[in-house]
Amino acid sequence: MISSNESISFRPLDRSDFALVARWFTEPQVARWWSEDSSLEHLEAKYGPRVDGRDHTSMWIIEVDGEPAGLAQHYRHEHYPDHDAAVGIPDAVGIDYLLSEDHAGRGHGPGMLATLARLALDAVSEARCCVASPAQDNRPSWTALERAGFHRHGPCHPPGDPPCWAYVLERDAIVTGDPTVS
Repeated sequence: MISSNESISFRPLDRSDFALVARWFTEPQVARWWSEDSSLEHLEAKYGPRVDGRDHTSMWIIEVDGEPAGLAQHYRHEHYPDHDAAVGIPDAVGIDYLLSEDHAGRGHGPGMLATLARLALDAVSEARCCVASPAQDNRPSWTALERAGFHRHGPCHPPGDPPCWAYVLERDAIVTGDPTVS
């Protein structure tokens, strides 16, 4: 579990992080759930516009005690209509996340997810809820979501993903307090 002296924070993804993200994408426990090309060319093509603010998705590096520990993103579902239709939850801000193998399984998930949900809902004030859609087989992910206060809405099958569970955290269920963002 997270000890009382560990802190979770988020900072914007930068191009200088691409090599680290590429390494995370090759870790077996990450690659199983976040199927992504780890080449720097792919990362530049996909994430470069997000870093530059020319895309609808906001990207973050998750830090534990100031050390890079994972990657997170948030986006308005309506900006991705096929995904939005498959998940079927209106007025939502979606989140996706990964923790590196060095940080997975150490109890960081619930606190990280609660903070990410607050960050996403603060950024998208018109969203009524925050939604995550982990693979149904990814028990550690959906268990962490439940511990963070999300509830299972039901099954969904976003394009390009395996069968998933839609997890929802309503805006009014968010515990007040500022997420730690640098």
